Amino acid sequence: MASGSKYEELIAEDVAYHKASTPLEDMPSCTNMFDKWAQCFALGPQIKAVYRYGGLQDCRDKLDDFKFCLTMKGMSPEEKYETWIRRKAEKTASQRLSRESSENVWQIRRDPNAAVKTKGETGTIV
Repeated sequence: MASGSKYEELIAEDVAYHKASTPLEDMPSCTNMFDKWAQCFALGPQIKAVYRYGGLQDCRDKLDDFKFCLTMKGMSPEEKYETWIRRKAEKTASQRLSRESSENVWQIRRDPNAAVKTKGETGTIV
């Protein structure tokens, strides 16, 4: 399977997931995104990032989200929603294909009742 088709497959899967988990009325506004970006620079989150990860928190993603929201100003709410969901799905798909993805170790189990195969055995995890 080619990498491009795997990417498109993941995007389609993530679009369905994000649409199911984010209703139209819960789509963040540009003001909310600006607030998230500004809060990223607050002392508390930055100290927590230094403690947990050994460095300051990178706020570029939050700024990119805010800038992207500003580009959608002329769209209808439905168009904004579709565009926003597609963007979130593309970001998630890229993360899933990256080297740091947990899917390099674990496989997503889409059916919780499906049999689990482990080294020649079959069964279900309860």
